[in-house]
Amino acid sequence: MLQHFEVIQHILKETFEIDKMKSDLIEYLSLKEDGLNLIKVGAKYEVWAYNNSLQKKEPYIVSPNEKLTIYTYRVVDDLQAGFQCHVYIAIGNYQKVDHLFTTDKCIAIFKYDGELNLAEIEFFMEEIYKP
Repeated sequence: MLQHFEVIQHILKETFEIDKMKSDLIEYLSLKEDGLNLIKVGAKYEVWAYNNSLQKKEPYIVSPNEKLTIYTYRVVDDLQAGFQCHVYIAIGNYQKVDHLFTTDKCIAIFKYDGELNLAEIEFFMEEIYKP
């Protein structure tokens, strides 16, 4: 079983490398600008991410050359939605602190469908992730 896990991890790391994630982020931001939850501000974007700790949305500025750090992958097999792959990314200055981490921007979950096409990006934050 451990071998299967290692093979899947290797495939995920090869498929979802940082340059691809940056490209997907920039494309998603440019396509999904709606004036409410995602606003273009010059060459940057203001994204509204839900802060689970505070139970409210907060704005974060994300630029095309933002630092991205992949911190986990999840493979989801949902009966209704089908196979999905979620890539969890810290946007901004990522710092590992003991078993946790902090980032000065927000967290993004890149959600890919069974064909590995980007379906959506969900932005969120938790107080424990703030520096």
